[in-house]
Amino acid sequence: MKEIVLDKGYITLGRGYEIKQDGSSGDVGFIKITDADLSTHIHILGATGAGKTLLLKFLDTQFLYNGYSLIKLDMKFDEDNFKLVYALSHYLNKPFYFLNLAAATESASGLSGYGTHSYNPLETGDELSITAKIMQATKGQAAVSYYEEVKETTVKAFVSAFLGTGKRWSFRDWYATLIDYEILYELIKQTKNQQAKSYLYNLYERLNDDKKRMQAEKDISGLRNFTAKMSDYDFLNSYVSDINFEKLVFADAVIYVVLPKLLFGEVAKSLGKMIASDLQYITGYLSANMQKTKVVLSIDEFENFVFEGIQDLFNKGRSAGVRIIAAHQSLSDISHEEKETMKKIIQANTRIKIFLAQADTESAQWFSQLLGKRPIRIAFGIEDAVNVQDNYAYLVEPHQLTSLHNFQAYFYVRGKAYRGHIYTVPSDFEIGKDVPYLKIKPTINRESGIRLWERLLAKQV
Repeated sequence: MKEIVLDKGYITLGRGYEIKQDGSSGDVGFIKITDADLSTHIHILGATGAGKTLLLKFLDTQFLYNGYSLIKLDMKFDEDNFKLVYALSHYLNKPFYFLNLAAATESASGLSGYGTHSYNPLETGDELSITAKIMQATKGQAAVSYYEEVKETTVKAFVSAFLGTGKRWSFRDWYATLIDYEILYELIKQTKNQQAKSYLYNLYERLNDDKKRMQAEKDISGLRNFTAKMSDYDFLNSYVSDINFEKLVFADAVIYVVLPKLLFGEVAKSLGKMIASDLQYITGYLSANMQKTKVVLSIDEFENFVFEGIQDLFNKGRSAGVRIIAAHQSLSDISHEEKETMKKIIQANTRIKIFLAQADTESAQWFSQLLGKRPIRIAFGIEDAVNVQDNYAYLVEPHQLTSLHNFQAYFYVRGKAYRGHIYTVPSDFEIGKDVPYLKIKPTINRESGIRLWERLLAKQV
């Protein structure tokens, strides 16, 4: 089985038969793709229990087996997939990094017991990309009520000011400037960016003016709420962090990110969008400099990572050698204002599409249209007169899609339609008995940066 399913140079999607344009069926066999087929990514739709996570586990394993680096973004955590990826990384001598938001609970058991590496979202990017990253991270279906209104001009001024100091910084330093005006003044003194200095000094004066303080406080309240949340986590506030996507993208590494949405809500979504923004920036840089890597970005619950720059991530990723697997339950997951745009992005940028069992008629209609139509002839008549009319019907009708059983699937590959079922990792590839138990302590470096947070703590003692 291993020689057939785990095949060097190929990725197996499942087993089934081609549905030809005349409606007839081809031979049954493995549905395989090559790296050239992956140049425009993979899109997977499937309800809970349909086999989506199992399929991702199978694909992740094959990509590692075929020499790819892997960045895994997971909002619900499948422990079997995690253990297999970790074991396979160990077996293949690939560096393994784990970003685990649940480690903040400091429990010694379960998901939190694995620990986490550190990651500073403010470590990567320039003025424009970091500003865009923060703006996207504070947006979402509940953003206005959760973070109130975050003003882009204020975010940009702070980002410019921090970068203008030439020192490393974190969310804790940023939060310190928003709750202590004298620490804000310290940032103003240190920055060499004159435009940011002028903007923040005006803010500082307004905050110290009884008549203007209320409006000034309103201007920074949303940003203060956001940075306060990010400041709660030690491993997100190291000046030099363990996980730097810009450096690791060429390190033949595996980066496994777990952001439990049910436990951490908007914080998990915000962090997910910041990571996706980081990857957008990096792929854009690689593409502009005609550099290529060999990385698979595997995203479960993709709807939580949708942001305005997602199209660039798809487009630039293609030329930079980053292959994306975007999996989620249905098109209904994506917020209404982004849905039509995302449907077009997915249709244009994913060459391989897989539809698993679900009851969402909108997704079924969309997928059915993608598969195209076949010619049919309809006979009709009155009494002895019979007429024949040429017409068209969907190659696969929407009701056929919504009647799938778990683990069954329709595949759209290179313009061809297939029906079949997905696979799991062969039993002889379930390694891990000799793999050490994962227990990570993040590297927290607070010595080499601007240290405004430390100044705040010293004042409070």
